[in-house]
Amino acid sequence: MKNLIIIILLSVAMLFSAGLKSEAVKLRGLKDPIIYTRIKEGARNKWADNPEMMVYEINKQSIAFFKVSRILKSSDYQEELFDSAFKKWKYNFEMVVYEYTKQLAAKKALDF
Repeated sequence: MKNLIIIILLSVAMLFSAGLKSEAVKLRGLKDPIIYTRIKEGARNKWADNPEMMVYEINKQSIAFFKVSRILKSSDYQEELFDSAFKKWKYNFEMVVYEYTKQLAAKKALDF
């Protein structure tokens, strides 16, 4: 009986972990879900044979997209740095955030 309960709990945990996070659900539910569509296409291209990894990638990129949104609204936003990061990484929002953050920190360290 104890083993059965453990199996059920693990199955439920895996079911919830394999689902879309709230950020991805928000993007998918937009009137024009172009961002979600781009993210999903990227995940499909990267992980076509692995649905679990596709969901993971969609969640990761959706979270990063909302970080991009916060960057664009921040008081220390640097348009030229952001444009450079976006040109380099396009719809890989996780890398856009990483590149922008790295370049912004370097610029601040050099006191430009």
